Amino acid sequence: MEAVCVRGDGRCQAYALAAALHSLNLYCAAIFTALICCCGRKRPARAPSRWRCQNVRGITSIVLGVVWCCGAAAASLRPADTVYLVASLMAPLSWLAAAAFHVSLWTRRSLAPTLYLAVYWFLTTLSSAALLFEHSKRESFETHVEVYIQGLTLICAIVMGGADCLCFYDEVAKYTPTKHNQKSPNDSGVIYKYNETHFYGKITFFWLNSLLYKGCDIPLETDDLGPLPDEEKSKTCYEKFEQNYSNKYTRKSSLWKTFVLTVWPNFYIAGILKLFGDLMGVIAPLGLGIIIQFMDKEQTQIGDDPDVSIDEFFDNGYAMLMVVTLSLILQALLSQNSTHLLTVEGTKLKSSLQNMVFDKCMRLASWSSDVVETDELSPLLQAPKSEESSQTGMLMNLVSQDTYNIMSCVWICHYTWAIPLKISVILYLLYTKLGVSAIIGAATSIIVITPLQFYLGKKISDNSRNISKCTDHRVSKMSEILQGMNVIKLYVWEDLFNEKILQLREVELKHLNRDSICWGLLTFTTQCSSVLVTIVTFTMHYFLGKTNHLTTVNVFAGLALFNQLTIPLLILPVTVLMVIQALVSTKRIRDFLDLPESKNNQIDKNYSTKCRELDEGLIIDPKDKIFIDDANDAEINDTFPEDGTMQSQDYLIKYRNAAFSWGIKDNLWLEIEDLDIPAGKLIMVVGSSGSGKTSLLAAMVGEMQYERGHIDNCNGYFSSWYAGQPPWLLDWSIRDNILMKSPWCATRYAKVVRATGLRPDLQLLPDGDDTVLGSYGSPLSGGQRVRVCIARALYSQAQLIALDEPLGALDAPLARHVVARALLPAARSGRTILLATSRLELLHYADFVIVMEGGRVSCVGRPGVCEGALNQWWSLAGEARAAAARSGAGPPGGTAQERSLLIRSLSRNNYQRSVSEDNIIAVSEATGAHLLAEVSMCTGGTWRRTSRKTRTPLERQLSSPPTSAHNHKLRREVRRSVSADATNGALQRDGSLLRRILRPPSQRALIRWTPRTLRRLISSDSDTNVEIGCKGTTDDSTFDATFTTITSNGVESNAASDSRPSKAEPEILRNESAIWKEYLMCCGWWGVMYCVAAAAGQGLAVAADCWLSRLAENNTRQPLSDNQMWDMVQMYAGWCACGVCAGGFAQAACASAGAAARRMLHDKLLRATLNAPLHHHHATPQGAYIHRFSNDISVVDKKLPTAVSRWTQLALLCGAAFLVNIILSPWTLLVLLPALLFFIALQSVYLKNASELQNIEANSAAGVVTLTAQTSTGAATVRAGQLQTRLRDVFQNRVDINHNALLLLNASNRWLGLGLDLVGACTVFTSLSVALYSGSAGAVAGLAGTYALILPIYLAHLAKCRADLHLQLASLERIITDINVPQEDYRDDCPIPAGWQRNGKIEFQEVSVQQRPNGPTILKNINVTVKPGQKIAVCGRSGSGKSTLLLTCTGATTIQSGRVLIDGQDITRIPLKPLRHRIVVLPQETTMFSGTLRENLDPLAVHTDEEIWQCLKAVGLYDFVTAQSAGLECSISKHSGWAGGRGGRVCAARAALHARPAAALLLDEPAAALDAPAQRVLLRALATLAPHTTIITVAHRISSVREYDSSIILEDGRIVERGDINALLSEPFSKLSRMLTAPNYVV
Repeated sequence: MEAVCVRGDGRCQAYALAAALHSLNLYCAAIFTALICCCGRKRPARAPSRWRCQNVRGITSIVLGVVWCCGAAAASLRPADTVYLVASLMAPLSWLAAAAFHVSLWTRRSLAPTLYLAVYWFLTTLSSAALLFEHSKRESFETHVEVYIQGLTLICAIVMGGADCLCFYDEVAKYTPTKHNQKSPNDSGVIYKYNETHFYGKITFFWLNSLLYKGCDIPLETDDLGPLPDEEKSKTCYEKFEQNYSNKYTRKSSLWKTFVLTVWPNFYIAGILKLFGDLMGVIAPLGLGIIIQFMDKEQTQIGDDPDVSIDEFFDNGYAMLMVVTLSLILQALLSQNSTHLLTVEGTKLKSSLQNMVFDKCMRLASWSSDVVETDELSPLLQAPKSEESSQTGMLMNLVSQDTYNIMSCVWICHYTWAIPLKISVILYLLYTKLGVSAIIGAATSIIVITPLQFYLGKKISDNSRNISKCTDHRVSKMSEILQGMNVIKLYVWEDLFNEKILQLREVELKHLNRDSICWGLLTFTTQCSSVLVTIVTFTMHYFLGKTNHLTTVNVFAGLALFNQLTIPLLILPVTVLMVIQALVSTKRIRDFLDLPESKNNQIDKNYSTKCRELDEGLIIDPKDKIFIDDANDAEINDTFPEDGTMQSQDYLIKYRNAAFSWGIKDNLWLEIEDLDIPAGKLIMVVGSSGSGKTSLLAAMVGEMQYERGHIDNCNGYFSSWYAGQPPWLLDWSIRDNILMKSPWCATRYAKVVRATGLRPDLQLLPDGDDTVLGSYGSPLSGGQRVRVCIARALYSQAQLIALDEPLGALDAPLARHVVARALLPAARSGRTILLATSRLELLHYADFVIVMEGGRVSCVGRPGVCEGALNQWWSLAGEARAAAARSGAGPPGGTAQERSLLIRSLSRNNYQRSVSEDNIIAVSEATGAHLLAEVSMCTGGTWRRTSRKTRTPLERQLSSPPTSAHNHKLRREVRRSVSADATNGALQRDGSLLRRILRPPSQRALIRWTPRTLRRLISSDSDTNVEIGCKGTTDDSTFDATFTTITSNGVESNAASDSRPSKAEPEILRNESAIWKEYLMCCGWWGVMYCVAAAAGQGLAVAADCWLSRLAENNTRQPLSDNQMWDMVQMYAGWCACGVCAGGFAQAACASAGAAARRMLHDKLLRATLNAPLHHHHATPQGAYIHRFSNDISVVDKKLPTAVSRWTQLALLCGAAFLVNIILSPWTLLVLLPALLFFIALQSVYLKNASELQNIEANSAAGVVTLTAQTSTGAATVRAGQLQTRLRDVFQNRVDINHNALLLLNASNRWLGLGLDLVGACTVFTSLSVALYSGSAGAVAGLAGTYALILPIYLAHLAKCRADLHLQLASLERIITDINVPQEDYRDDCPIPAGWQRNGKIEFQEVSVQQRPNGPTILKNINVTVKPGQKIAVCGRSGSGKSTLLLTCTGATTIQSGRVLIDGQDITRIPLKPLRHRIVVLPQETTMFSGTLRENLDPLAVHTDEEIWQCLKAVGLYDFVTAQSAGLECSISKHSGWAGGRGGRVCAARAALHARPAAALLLDEPAAALDAPAQRVLLRALATLAPHTTIITVAHRISSVREYDSSIILEDGRIVERGDINALLSEPFSKLSRMLTAPNYVV
């Protein structure tokens, strides 16, 4: 000790002991850290998940580190005092070693060594106390900075030592915090580890590095994000929110009070962090002024006093450099963590509100909807596509927009007090530097600019609502156009609808241009505010005669403070607007929560028990052979039960004098005087349209409001299920839609699917029942959706099943099959089936019949009982059965029409085959098909998923081979084959002819005859059967009944019930430079002018600051005269004015460029869409086009121009900061260049991850909104089936995915912001260090420092703007891609042949046709001549090419070879539009457009009223239209009664109206929604309206076209038979007769 200190010098000895202590700790802690990291074990799973008091310890540690750094800076002012300097320098290093040691202990969960740290902090406490004691002996010790440093050290060491002792005690006592005593099973895969990581990793977001680095290698997907921690899950958040909402308050204002309670305590902690962060932000400008003052004054010698005073410390430039750097680092940490905490609380509040809205939507009464027009007597019957309806649209806005507004309010709520406080502090500091002139300048800017910004913000908000309305109207109309594209293309209405959309777009563009002007002015006012405040301030300085204050210190400190003032002034108006939006959104949510609820809100409390205990006998009685036996072998008993079989039975429910209503004004009541519902019966409800059938079913399941009467549940509570119209499906897989999260039972599932006739339909799907359904159940047809709903009802455990008109969408054989094989056996098993139907031919299957009339139960009885009204309906049922028998319908087992539609839908949606081409090479024709069908997918008792490879599109014509496939026969057999069970080799009915004759070989023979490439697919354990059943059953029948996923190659592979959709390919932005070039061309010269003006404006701003720097430097050296000062102030004002003008012109050019681009891109996209060929529209999902015209166009309209403007301004500003520092101090380039590279690296990492996280967040948010809307649509089914718990679990899972993505996205933003803030702090440190050590003038250092202080503010914003721009360019790329799709060749340059007659003669001469270029050949060598005026019926199996034949006549297909002549002219040599005017086509789909009836029939207004009325009378709509008050001007919408058969009649009237002057009328399965007699009448009417027109009809029912002149029979794209229909039917061996009697064929 005496070697370094004089005897008796207690201060020196104390510092020496402190230096020894810190040095020893540095050595030991470094060694321990290295040993633990290299040799320590990973954390044990049994260890507690957290240590106590770690946040307090961490904050204290940060404070201690800052204090010791300041102590080192103070000691550097006394370099001669070696002991003091060494002790002060060793302290920060020791702190780093202790921090690293603690982190390593946390990582390995080694609690015992924390005792060492506790001892170290105890010794540090003693050392600090000794130093304080020594300093207290000196005079004026309170002015010494070291006293405060040691005092803070003493306090911090005590706190940290206490925390470490507590952790050691927990280890010794084996104490585990109760909150974390149980470890979640999902914790191992958690990625969001903010709450579980070490404090240092938490505040620096270091825990996110592993995910971000992974995202750099491969694009992130949802599975990569892992599960959420339990405390962040929406279920936990919602439970807390609901408890606060329901227990504390009950008044209307409780929602805001609930918000206040829910966000505790993190929201308030974030406010404290923000307060300190904002205070740290003003230190840097003040420190810059001190540094400049230090550089300008002469340096004095260090005094003899060994202690550094506070004044000396804060007047020293080097010490202030340390303080400024530390303040920037602390500001970054505080602001980023404050923002993160606010984001977390905001997202948790958003998820809670979404859960509350979702729960309310499941409880919402049916009469709560504001739908004006309802179908029948029930508002349950809402169209599935009624997204614009009030309830669905309101729910989507509540779940998405309103909850987002409230979340955003939480994010920015602290700005409401922080901004005024920060402005006040900055104004005070400006006053101390520049006097009253600074207050006048700031006040002028606030008074002039802020009200203008508020006004502009209000205008933007109001205009946004107008834009939304216009966009909704345009997108709605565009959706109709896309749905009716067949009609538009075939009727040549492209130009008409193009003009309609452009008219709507023109109105929208006016509002968008107004929005661009307002945003440009808002940005311009922000630029003006900073310029205005400086000009006014310096001008007032001159007039007040205080020019001597314009020194370099005051000027540049003032400029730095002005820069700090710019952001709050910009944010304040936006903050107020967001708070107002949150208030409005909260009121909307509160009003929604106050809506009346349904009384039917019972929840399935035994759901978990049912998952463990599965009742196999609930669906079917094992003795019921009709249901258990295979559908191919059983017979249908076509008789109704006799009276003798009806014994006394139990009753499920009894009604006496009961009445129900929908709870809305002026609605009819449902009256039930006396009705007993027996248990275990099939009860059919019949009645005319509007008689109350739907209302009766709704009342049965508790959906209607009970008004009076008596209801008796004989057996107490019973479970129920409701399936209404339209069919309600979710965007899940088909299997999940059937299960609805019920327990999996393979046997029961297989029987239900077989009973509802879904097996042949699932065979057509590439992924079988794992196929994920799209919007409204696509790609399934209406009948297939209905059967899925029936299968769901049968799979459930409900005792009462209410089915509302499920048979209307099915053809007669399939409806009969469903009733006989599904509903009747279910009733025999003890379940009550209540079926509302208009299919009277099936009435004899019922046990009881309920007749509805005028909203009341008119009659109840058994079929065949001739009493009252029941006798009339029984007679009608007999007539219906006789008509069905005469129609020639084949046996049940499926519907070819629906499967044809399914195949078409698959083709349009680009579904892909699951057969890899590598697996079928060298396999010989049909034998290979059998071999592939027999390949077992089970190996070693585990299930394997086939690799997902790119597959070619599944075409509509499955029977047609590809053009380039040499083994097309094999593929045809593979597609048509159905696998047989490997154990018994049973053949399936839908197999090929060879499979019906030859029995598949045994497994040994299969191996012997299998080619080498196929043999690799066959496992050696393929003969091992894995049995899946219920309750452990292992008999053979169980395995036979096990459901198998049927892929497109016919292979049945046993699958588990958990289905996962394939992961979507990541969206990669390609050729970004080409996209920018295309966008710049759309912007025109305005884009170039904007770039030039923006660069000029930034250059002029730099020139103005340089001039101000010169003014301050000259005035500092020698005070300027008044004239000189005025001249320089005028020159500065001139530079500023020029810069403002350039900036204003740049904003105007940006707005003009954006307006030009949005107009041109939309017009090009619209034209390209309307002119694209039909095959392109069939292959492209409609949702993709809707997304282009809504989201993507919205990005181009609003987001992209704003993002480009912001990024350009920030890039120019940051670039100017770098250039100014490099020019003024070239040595800074050595540090700025690595900083720039580090910025680029951080931005690159962020961009690669942010785009993927944004996509995941957007997709998951869409899933949340979609499920809410779908649940609202099927709320009646949800309540009847008590599905609330199951759907809530699914909803919360989706919310968790969205919440997880949002949290990680926010954390990545904070990670980037913190990294770039540190880069900015490094830049400031470098710039000021170079200025200090180089001895530059104060003006130079001030200018460099002022621009360097800009970087921490704007660098992070620049990188995030670049990420937003990258994401928005993806939308632009999709638009440009769709603009460049191939266009239809209208052949406008071809002349119309002179003297071209309209006789209607059609000739096919050796014609082979493809649906699209280079596609498979659909029609092959067609030779047929249709004479003028002939009526031809086209028949054939599904996929035989019937519709393609009609489309070929209109030029909508690709003619591969041969010629098609219309009245002697080759259709490929005449213009397309005149051709389609001569050939009128009535497509299959019922297509109507919103508007009037006249606009739908005659949009071009070329026909007279008399002609229109004549067509309406012919199709049977005359009476209905005349009953409308508006007549032909009556409105057509989705809720105005034009759906179903009436819509088909409107389409027929449209075709008849345009067929009068046409040469031919082509009808593709016309009026399929009508029954057979109505269809015959309609076809006769069409023939009468166009007596001399050639008519070709694709026959849906043979009975409807018996009067036609001739028929054409197509098979596999070839004409196999032609002749009179009656003559062909009389021949038993004709193709037509054999098709009619073949299985699975319905015409």
